[in-house]
Amino acid sequence: MGEMRDFNRHRTGTRSAVLVPSSFYCVSYKHGLDMSVAHTKLLEGDKNYMYWTCLGHTYQWTHTTTVDKFLYQLELRTGAGAHFKYKEHMMDVGRLWFRTAPASEEFVLVGQ
Repeated sequence: MGEMRDFNRHRTGTRSAVLVPSSFYCVSYKHGLDMSVAHTKLLEGDKNYMYWTCLGHTYQWTHTTTVDKFLYQLELRTGAGAHFKYKEHMMDVGRLWFRTAPASEEFVLVGQ
């Protein structure tokens, strides 16, 4: 959920999520952690099932965007102040985009 929240905060576009846990990540099941409680509450129709989820529950979510928003994000996230790893990922995606639409490259300031 935190990852989706951060994604919502920093990227333009439309986000959606299915608020039913799709899997569970946990190093060990010590301390009696039971991932099925949230699923049981959900199946029982408990509207507060979200409060029974644990930090290890994962959710499926999607992000869609339009070309103008993507190109804005590409310029923004590859500039001088961008984090090096984020910049690397965005440069990789930008290269894929420019292979698809080479004419757009002259209008976008990538890595400036």
